[in-house]
This record gives sequence, C-alpha cells and structure tokens, in this order.
Amino acid sequence: MSWRVVYASEVGTSHVYTGMPCQDSCWAQVDLMSTEEQLLSMFVSDGAGSADRGGEGAELAIEAAATFVAKKLKQGEFGLSDSLATDLVLAVRQRIFSAAELAGLKARDFACTFLGVLSSRWWRGC
Repeated sequence: MSWRVVYASEVGTSHVYTGMPCQDSCWAQVDLMSTEEQLLSMFVSDGAGSADRGGEGAELAIEAAATFVAKKLKQGEFGLSDSLATDLVLAVRQRIFSAAELAGLKARDFACTFLGVLSSRWWRGC
C-alpha cells in the first residue's frame, strides 16, 4: 500500500465577506515506521470564530500533533491504542495552554476544533 497526500486550507466565504484571514490549518504526511510499514498522518483544525486567536490555536494544534507523531516514530514502537489517542490530544491541549500562558491569555482565546487520522495497512483510527 502506498499513500499520496494532497491538502490545503482556503478562506471561507464568510471570512472573505468580513475581511478575516483563513483560520484553518491542515497537515498530512506519510512516514515509515520501524517495521518499514507506511504510516499516514492527517490532521485538520479550524480556529473558533469566537476566539480572538482561534487561527493561531489551529496552527498550534497541528504543530503539536505533528511533533507528537514524529517523536513516537523516533521511539520505534508505535501502535494504535486508546492511550495513544489520549496522549496525542493531551499534547495538543498542552501546547495551546502553554501558548496562552506565555501570552498572558486564557486557553479559550486559542480555541479550535481538531481532527486527526493515523492509518497504516494494518490499522486505522485515532
């Protein structure tokens, strides 16, 4: 099995109308696990329109998720589990809380939605 990825973010019509920038972020990558099996990682995030820094929150979420997967791949042993999904979400949450603290703001100011997929030939999910 081989993967090809294409991804992009686009400014929505309501953002165009109000003059706001795109507050979405996405990321996809195919890596090799220690077993030489391909791992597809895909993450999408949408900044909450009600949050002052929702777009930044979306970027932070994607960066944190990508960093988390890269660290797991370097460790070698990597399998789908509830704890993997939980740890990934906690890494995203921690990144947003750290950015808020550094800026003297609340984590809510960086609110965003986040969706991730990890998939290989043998397992799908997360």
